[in-house]
Amino acid sequence: MPSVAEVLPHVSDAWIDHSKTKVDYEISLHRHVYVYQPPRPLNEIEDDIKAL
Repeated sequence: MPSVAEVLPHVSDAWIDHSKTKVDYEISLHRHVYVYQPPRPLNEIEDDIKAL
């Protein structure tokens, strides 16, 4: 959620109703689903570039 300082340059009469603000969290699914795959060896990549 943007802060008032970020919004004021664009909307001069912006305000926040603090009775309706909440603290929220972002759940990164990337951490739970991503499986690291190491990069290919450099000599394989170099051979592919030379073939092009």
